[in-house]
Amino acid sequence: MKKRLIIIFILSGLAVWGFIYRYPWSVGISSRPMVCIGPHCGISQESVEVLEDELGLYERWRARSEEEPVTFYSQFAHISNELIARKGILITRPRARATILVMHGYTSNKIDMGILRLLFSPYNLLLFDFRAHGEDTEGQLSTLGYDEVHDVLAAVDFLRSHHKTCELPIIGYGFSMGAVTAIEAQAKDTSLFKALILDCPFDSTDGLIERGLDRALGKVNIPLIGEYDIPGRSFLKKYATNRYVQPVLLSFLRLFAGMDSTKVPTMPKRVQPIKSAKNLNIPVQFIHCYADEHVPVDALLKIYNNVPCYKRLWLTKGARHFGSLFNNPELYQQMVANFIEKILNESIGKECQERIIADMTRHELEQMHARRYKYPLDNDIVDRIYTIKK
Repeated sequence: MKKRLIIIFILSGLAVWGFIYRYPWSVGISSRPMVCIGPHCGISQESVEVLEDELGLYERWRARSEEEPVTFYSQFAHISNELIARKGILITRPRARATILVMHGYTSNKIDMGILRLLFSPYNLLLFDFRAHGEDTEGQLSTLGYDEVHDVLAAVDFLRSHHKTCELPIIGYGFSMGAVTAIEAQAKDTSLFKALILDCPFDSTDGLIERGLDRALGKVNIPLIGEYDIPGRSFLKKYATNRYVQPVLLSFLRLFAGMDSTKVPTMPKRVQPIKSAKNLNIPVQFIHCYADEHVPVDALLKIYNNVPCYKRLWLTKGARHFGSLFNNPELYQQMVANFIEKILNESIGKECQERIIADMTRHELEQMHARRYKYPLDNDIVDRIYTIKK
């Protein structure tokens, strides 16, 4: 009996010792362990205490990040003095070094973009609805980037006047239509942003519509005669911005090209970011999927080539339009954070002015493009992608 008690006593002592060894802060021997969160782990000295209960976690979040609904007013059109209300969400952090203005894509809205709060966790963040998207849409039309420029100008004016963001640099992040609008807005007012991060912008509305019509009204192959364009295709392309032709055009694009204008009232107006890119005067980080079904790699590269200043292009294995973030979210976050920190630290002057990084081999890129778009990539384009790694 005595031996059994001794054995139980020894085992109990070992268990207590093991618990204290594993969790020494529970008895005051050491401080609670610290863990780094956010995109700067291993670089920043700041850590965040591990929290064990939900209430503590919630209170810590409230102390480190404030959120408020905001409203600002945008010009209705280029030739109008009418103003329309745009709704947004402003997230501010006590030690933020910059504010990120997020510009969403077609048929998206500020709520859909909530995931980007993780991507830009060290910075202030403004999410807002483009016209005809999200809240307050009555009487509004999406123009795929043309009139949306006024929404961006109004958002920047709001950040410059807000007491929590007025003294910080503004960096623009946009994808698809949002990226196009960012290019157009910066080309119009070169003082808007300190830098741009652009994911999958299209080259022009003409190019976007033409590719949609290729899928909707492609060529017909007649045996022994050859391939011919389906009648009406050239007419729809030529008069794509005519208000009487647009209902027919949008119906075709909805049925065959995945551009569903029934979700957002739409009236395409011509924008050409491929040309506006020539007027950019700030650093630009491009991100693009090699399997993008709306914007082929060669179309994106034309925009990239026209940017005259510091630029980067990261081609990823994302499986669809705006798919890079979901293909490799950890690397995406690090790429974006690395670019922003270089801008804020003003270290880009020490680096080469351009660089292209491709996640896939040359053969994989050529095969994917041919499968998606039924024509081969020009060898000069592929050569440029795989030689610009200075």
